[in-house]
Amino acid sequence: MEVDKKNEIKLLLLGETDVGKTSIFERFVHNKFMEKISASIGVDFEAKPFKYKNKTYSIHLFDTAGQERFRSIINNFFRMGQGFFVVFDLTNENSLNAVKEWIDTIKEFSEDPRIIILGNKDDLAKKKMPDDIVDSKLENINYSFIKTSAKTNKNIKQAFEKMIDLVENNINEEVEQEKILRKNNSIVLDKTKHKNKEKNKSKQCC
Repeated sequence: MEVDKKNEIKLLLLGETDVGKTSIFERFVHNKFMEKISASIGVDFEAKPFKYKNKTYSIHLFDTAGQERFRSIINNFFRMGQGFFVVFDLTNENSLNAVKEWIDTIKEFSEDPRIIILGNKDDLAKKKMPDDIVDSKLENINYSFIKTSAKTNKNIKQAFEKMIDLVENNINEEVEQEKILRKNNSIVLDKTKHKNKEKNKSKQCC
């Protein structure tokens, strides 16, 4: 299925190792879940047509490795990302602690990033951190937070729909700003033309 290039959206999955980024990737792209998945090496990529609000998008999804040794490779992809999923494991407090670091890294490359935080493995009810711990850690991080489960497919589709809304709103804002700038420039040019005409008239009168 061919999709208009205007509807291509580039999204990155970020987070520590073993938080379930690849599981989310596989669930979204192929609608499947595997119990055992090898850790990503560098960056994996696939494009998937995705229908939302009577429009078909081409979601270019990048699954990144969480290991420190791959950070330099991953950094090359930050500038092209239009939206970022920062994923942590609801059963692993260390991965939650790393969320702020990932967000800070994104901000080094993007002035106004579209970010959604995903707390994955929500199906592991008995192993999950208490909600008050999660809430306290995310208290001062002003981005949307969604609990997901790649295993049960909980909120995976909804997370991508919300991200599309964020990215689309950003694109619309940029278009409106560009229109305003163009309008303002045209006003300046018109005023300049008007002044030049007045000068020419005064010269002719003299």
